Parts: sequence; C-alpha cells; structure tokens
Amino acid sequence: MVSGFQSIVDTVLTPVFGWLLRIPSIVAILFLSLLLGLVSTLLQKYLTDQAKMRRLKDDTKKLQKQMKDAQKKGEHDKMLKAQQKMMPIQMDLLRESFKPLLWTMVPFLLIFFWLSVHFAFLPVEPGVPFTVTAAFEDGVSGNATLSVPEGFTVDEPTKAISNGAAVWTVKGPEGEHDLTLHYAGADFTRSVLVTHEREYLPPVQQLHGSVQSITIGNAKLLPLGPGFNLFGWQPSWIFYYIILSIPISLGLKKLLRVV
Repeated sequence: MVSGFQSIVDTVLTPVFGWLLRIPSIVAILFLSLLLGLVSTLLQKYLTDQAKMRRLKDDTKKLQKQMKDAQKKGEHDKMLKAQQKMMPIQMDLLRESFKPLLWTMVPFLLIFFWLSVHFAFLPVEPGVPFTVTAAFEDGVSGNATLSVPEGFTVDEPTKAISNGAAVWTVKGPEGEHDLTLHYAGADFTRSVLVTHEREYLPPVQQLHGSVQSITIGNAKLLPLGPGFNLFGWQPSWIFYYIILSIPISLGLKKLLRVV
C-alpha cells in the first residue's frame, strides 16, 4: 500500500512539481538541479556573513602555506602552531556554512524522496504484462501459487520453484491491488499499483522465513534511454542529478560571488 508519509509528500509536492512528470526525465532533472542549486546558492549568500567567510578562507590559505613551508624546512613547532590556529578558523567556517543547511535540509530531503518515488522506475501500466518474482531460501523446493484479483490474468497460477525462485507473468486493470502468494500453507500479500501515472510502489518487498522477497518487475527509468550506458552501467536519476548539480552550483557561486 502507498504509505501515509508518501501520500503526504505527494499531496504537497505533486501540485508543484507534477508537470515535470510530463516532460523528458533528463530535462526535469536538469531543471531541478538548476532550481535547487539556485535556492542553495542564494541562501548561502544571504544567510551567511560573506565578508567573514572570505576572511576566514584567506586566513586558512595563509596558514596552509605556513604549514607547507614549515614542513619543507622541518620546523615542526611552527607547523603545529599553524595547525592549532587553523582549528578555530575551521570551526567558524563550519558554523557559518551550517546556517543555510538548516533551511534546506528538510525541504531538499522531501524533494529527493518525491523524486525517488517518481523517477527511479517506470510504472506498471494497465493491460501491460509485468513479472512477479518470489525468492525463496536456499534449498526450498516444491510449488508456489499466486492468486490475483478479478480482472487480472496470470500465465500459470502454480509454478515450480526453480533455483530459489518462482516467476509469474501478470497483467491487470488500473488501481492498487493485492496479490497473494501461497506457499507451504502460508499466505503472503503483495500490493501492486497499476497506473498510467509516473507512480509506483517499492518494487521489492522483503520478507522473512522460507519466502525471502516478492518483487514486482517495474522497469528501471533510464533518463537517457536504454541505449545509453557507461561501460555497461545504466545510470539512474541520482547520477545525472549529481553530475549536473556540481557544475551548476559552482557556476552559480561564481556568478553570484558566493564564498
């Protein structure tokens, strides 16, 4: 089932960012990298004492040079004194840098949670076949049965467990539905969300005992498409966000003269 927390986050953020789900995902990630980078940079500029931070960074550079020169000359006492002077400066820098974090941490985490709900996988769509995979403990054998709600079809309800798993191909109508796995006299319920919207439940449901997990076969969302890979690796949205946000943040800081 959709968690209460996820419902709250969707209620708040989908009206604001929902339009991003209707454009190419790489463009949406670029927009969010720009937006969050701009917000973060502006908060750093106006919530921190920029003159003080410049002075502290200049002092840090001078002390680092003194330490480097002392190390070359073998003057350990001077190097130790420079280190002792640097510690309170670093603490002051840390305190100043932490101020904008107090404002951005919770909103940014909520946005990243919203992204993980809508940008990690593709949805299970109505009438489109998807897989349901049950993983079992080592050494488990026999048959497992998958019961599906009215309106669903399953290729074969009862499957033999092979190599620690049983896999079904299922399709069904729109909505959130419960599938039931029957094994060794026990029942295990797994919810699946079938929708045209960019939304899904966590694909893997971890269990304990003979049945280790039940996984819905949501395809991974690939922002640059299935044809793009880096030495065989197909990056997810978080990789593109990081790659885009680093140069964007550096460029915004330089443009806005933020330390």
